[in-house]
Amino acid sequence: MKKMILTLLVLFSVLTVDGADPQYSNILRFHGTSAIDHYRVVHINGLKLYGKTINAYNCEIDFVGATGMTGSSFRNSRIKYLHHEMNINDEEGFDCSNCDFSGAVIEAGDACLDSVRECSFMDTELGEELDIALQGRDLAQTKNFKSKHLKLKRLWTCADGIDFSDFVIEKGSYLFLKAAGAKLENTLFQNCRIIATFSSDQLKSTANYKKGYFHGLHLVAYGDETCVTFCDTDFSKMTFSDCSFGGHSIYEYTKFSWKGTILEDTVFANCDLSNSTDLTLEQVKSTWNYKAGRMSLCKWPKHIEKALEEEEKAKAQEEKK
Repeated sequence: MKKMILTLLVLFSVLTVDGADPQYSNILRFHGTSAIDHYRVVHINGLKLYGKTINAYNCEIDFVGATGMTGSSFRNSRIKYLHHEMNINDEEGFDCSNCDFSGAVIEAGDACLDSVRECSFMDTELGEELDIALQGRDLAQTKNFKSKHLKLKRLWTCADGIDFSDFVIEKGSYLFLKAAGAKLENTLFQNCRIIATFSSDQLKSTANYKKGYFHGLHLVAYGDETCVTFCDTDFSKMTFSDCSFGGHSIYEYTKFSWKGTILEDTVFANCDLSNSTDLTLEQVKSTWNYKAGRMSLCKWPKHIEKALEEEEKAKAQEEKK
């Protein structure tokens, strides 16, 4: 079962709790409000901790508790921390469904999909330190989505049918389920971890591909699949810097495929290509790194390192004759 801890910090000077004695000393007796301690001002209307009705308009709150809050409203509030944790001993669990986060700012925390189902996120601002799983339709309501800029600690969402055209997606880790249905026209990915498998056509539509520059990306597939995003794609004369391909996904370790990929004069700087089993020696020899003698700029697959080593030995033997 699930248990949610909702943390919100209140910095006001008046305390108003409908249906309860608004004396500071009495507030501490409410289960789940232990964090409301030395703050003197709070505006909370309709507080019913067990009736699961909370309205917190236009305020910042520090609310810590395991009480269910189905149908609660945090419209225009500032939520400092929204935390979900598993507790198998909690028979009732924590239910934050059908809540209204319209216009709210959720600065940090982590919340799973089940915890925030059927909630309103209209013009909600998701903070850079937030780890959250949202349905695509909920993500589309947020201020972040409308500004075409995603910069979160981690976002899990179903990308099917979502239009990310002209977006900047950066900094965090992004898990896109059903990624094949997403639109990525002129989307710029930078300094982020992408857990998804896009098609070659999707990749070619991104700003990265059109500019011929990929920076700070960690590309992996979901689950134990092999990421085939780059297969049969031409990256001639493009540049990859500080990128890694394959490796740890969520719970599994994934591989990255370069099958059919054209790498003529492609530049790899400070990149990790070691998680590939099908990168060929011919592909490597076509890169700028090989031609310029700058192979040390990257980490290559073991089978490539071995092939190059054997080639050097054979060359040395030939020169001795």
